[in-house]
Amino acid sequence: MNNLKFIKRHQQDMFRIEKEVVDFFKMPKKTIVQVIFLSVLEVAFVLGACWLIVFFMGQRLEIFKLFAIKSIMDISYVVPFPAALGTLELAQAFTFQVLGFSLAVGVAFSLILRGLSLIIAFFGLFILGYLQIRFFGKQIVNFFSRFLPKEM
Repeated sequence: MNNLKFIKRHQQDMFRIEKEVVDFFKMPKKTIVQVIFLSVLEVAFVLGACWLIVFFMGQRLEIFKLFAIKSIMDISYVVPFPAALGTLELAQAFTFQVLGFSLAVGVAFSLILRGLSLIIAFFGLFILGYLQIRFFGKQIVNFFSRFLPKEM
């Protein structure tokens, strides 16, 4: 009975979410294909980065093990710890041990992966800062140009 009350209270929220899902699938097929392509591309880049990290550590990695490492990495991000303190490192260490590698390789892998993520984040912040400076620079010039005398 309590479940029915909950549903009645949140019925509008459920309709809103359902509308958003329906609206997503009403998007043009080209847009949906682009979204799927970008998602597959992102997963391919992450898998490639994982494979390269393990390769440069002098280990051989099969595709099954690569997907296992990626899956555990994604699951460890879901665990609700503040800033995911140590969950990735712990999960990767045990995953690598189960897959036949040493604990040290798993911890080194996760630390290198975190460092790579930081580099990518700083690169993105740099690009964002550059674009904002360009945008606000144009806005400031447009704002002050209204006060300048017009040339004839």
